Amino acid sequence: MAMVRCDANEHHYDNSKHSSCPHCTSGRGNDEKTSIRAKPHPKTEVSSEKDTFIRDNKLKLDKNSGSKTVAPWARKKTKKDESTLETKSAYSDAPVVGWLVVFEGLQKGRDFRIIPGINTIGRGNINTINIDNGDSEISRERHCLIEYDLKSGQFYLERGTTSTSHNGGRVGGNGNELALGDTIEIGSTILKFIPFCNSEFCWEM
Repeated sequence: MAMVRCDANEHHYDNSKHSSCPHCTSGRGNDEKTSIRAKPHPKTEVSSEKDTFIRDNKLKLDKNSGSKTVAPWARKKTKKDESTLETKSAYSDAPVVGWLVVFEGLQKGRDFRIIPGINTIGRGNINTINIDNGDSEISRERHCLIEYDLKSGQFYLERGTTSTSHNGGRVGGNGNELALGDTIEIGSTILKFIPFCNSEFCWEM
């Protein structure tokens, strides 16, 4: 019997019976020669390196964020618009009942949410639906409005400060009832109306 000291210099074993120290490799198979005493990387160092990597890359992203191209409606508002942002956040919390989609004109294909109640439409941020697409023929405030009547479940288009066309005709004094696919022309922009709420579904409010 030849007793030898293990690689970890902690145990003696019979090398004629074992290819490696049975004490060091206990529970890991006799053929495994890697010592159980191998020193792991300190967790604090790994965590520190990871934190430094994340912090450095976050700083790079922050520095480069100013060069990104941002869609006009996704731009951050200035301090001058802070009071308006509070109003807009209230609009964004309301459930959607339909949409207006730019069918012809600048920003073709863009959509706007319609919420329950009265939705004013215009170029200014004060409007529920802010169509700030460079069309100077659209009034800044209340060019027209769309109302979703909760009781009847119907949509109505009403004129505001400037003339508005509905399916090629003028909007009457009492407003026009809207239906799926109707067109609304304001300035040089044509919008298509798409309802979400209808006779089959409506939010409980």
